[in-house]
Amino acid sequence: MEPTIPPVQKKTKKLFSVHAIARIAVFSAIATILYLLPFPPFNFPIFPQVSFLSIHFDEVPALIAGFAYGPLAGSLVIVIRTIIKLPFSSTAMVGELADLIFSLALVLPATLLYHQNRTLKGAIYALIFGTTSQVIVATAGNLYFIADFYNNLFGGAIFNLMDMGTYLKWLIPFNLIKDAMVSIVTFFAYKSVHRLFDRL
Repeated sequence: MEPTIPPVQKKTKKLFSVHAIARIAVFSAIATILYLLPFPPFNFPIFPQVSFLSIHFDEVPALIAGFAYGPLAGSLVIVIRTIIKLPFSSTAMVGELADLIFSLALVLPATLLYHQNRTLKGAIYALIFGTTSQVIVATAGNLYFIADFYNNLFGGAIFNLMDMGTYLKWLIPFNLIKDAMVSIVTFFAYKSVHRLFDRL
């Protein structure tokens, strides 16, 4: 029998129990901190050509919450993180809107799939599926909506730097690398978080 990744909380526990709400709040706080901190190792670019695209690990707490408590919990972490960030936006909230859509495109599919198969292999497949989903949504979203919306507000061609084709050539590998890093951290952190919360 294939080993399973134990949930942080038994399935019989309701999402909106006091413990679940408190733990979702903790994950949301961690995600917000990781989202707001503007410097390495919490936030850093990997391609100088698109330095405004930076890797941050705020999706890790959302994925862990989603794996532990279900897709709605993971989505709530993303939504709460985004709402708290809005007053600090430097992109007229366009960047935050994009982050919200693209993060949900990772967290929702991954956690939905994982809850259909709560095993080590299921977790790997879920993270791969979430990564694929986010890359597709981010590419299509930028191609048909986000970039044009941003340009209409501020003028210029793709953030005044490059045309769409060139931008997408950097965006796709960026998202693949970022999601791979987020997935690896999530995969190895989940068991440790399970043990920690089991003691509480």
